[in-house]
Amino acid sequence: MSFGISRISKGKVQQAIESVVNNAELRPQFLVKLKQDRSTETADTDWIAFLRHPEAGNLQPTTEQYFREQWLQAPAWQSFKVEPIVRQSLIKAIELANNPIRPIENYWIWMDGPERFEIVLHESARQVTRIIVTSPLNQVPSGVDLNNMRVDPETPELPFWIIKRYGEAPTPESVLEREKDKNPTEGWSVVQLLPIPS
Repeated sequence: MSFGISRISKGKVQQAIESVVNNAELRPQFLVKLKQDRSTETADTDWIAFLRHPEAGNLQPTTEQYFREQWLQAPAWQSFKVEPIVRQSLIKAIELANNPIRPIENYWIWMDGPERFEIVLHESARQVTRIIVTSPLNQVPSGVDLNNMRVDPETPELPFWIIKRYGEAPTPESVLEREKDKNPTEGWSVVQLLPIPS
């Protein structure tokens, strides 16, 4: 089994993106940055650097480096042009969310299977949802040991619940869940997902 089978996540990069695209002043500036000519990469055309904005994205250097080196250049997705796909999905999500003005939610779902990298946008009356759907990175993020990982008891849960068979054998990934309810007699339990520690 690979890391993160059928998992949904909202990591620090997705949180930084949300913070910027849901800021009324920064959204238009970010859209301009995303649409700029990419024939030469400069500080002026670097949309990822824009996520460092201290009033919104506040993306930290280590997370930015991880995103650039481990995500955008992932061997698992080498047949895809990941950065242009990510960038175009952001452009389209912002355009959809601008008419009428709505918030944008971002998630990443990774699952076992053939090589995959695509981004799904869902538009509703209340928001635009952007979901990155991929095959696994084929590696656990640096410093994460699923067999010995401990999540701080104070870690806030993600807004996702899974209702599943009660008493399933724990897996390394189960440390990323917090049991919220159960009924052994009826054979179900409810867990809420936790973010991957970074």
